[in-house]
Amino acid sequence: MCGSGKGMSYFYDNGYRNLTGIEINPVAINIMKKTFPEVYRGSTIINGTLEDALVKMKEQSFSLTYSVYVLSTVHPKSNFIFEHIARITKNYIITLEAENTLSPRHCPRDYKEIF
Repeated sequence: MCGSGKGMSYFYDNGYRNLTGIEINPVAINIMKKTFPEVYRGSTIINGTLEDALVKMKEQSFSLTYSVYVLSTVHPKSNFIFEHIARITKNYIITLEAENTLSPRHCPRDYKEIF
């Protein structure tokens, strides 16, 4: 999820374009519009869930997929999204996740094995 756009702004400020973000929370998207207006205007922001958005994306449509502390909160019933992340990504998947954290909110996984 792209949240309020801080991570996307880093990529944008470093020359990356054609960015796409998925965010379920419309409040976060509105914060992005105000805080990072250039990034927001220059990007595609999808308001929805990973489950709904990823299945609609074309194969190898992204050179890089980046995620920070989102995938570890994906419910096991939605594990199918991982094959879609791999399917839509041409070159690199970068993910920073709490792989060993076990809590009511986190599902530990081995992302190296998954991808």
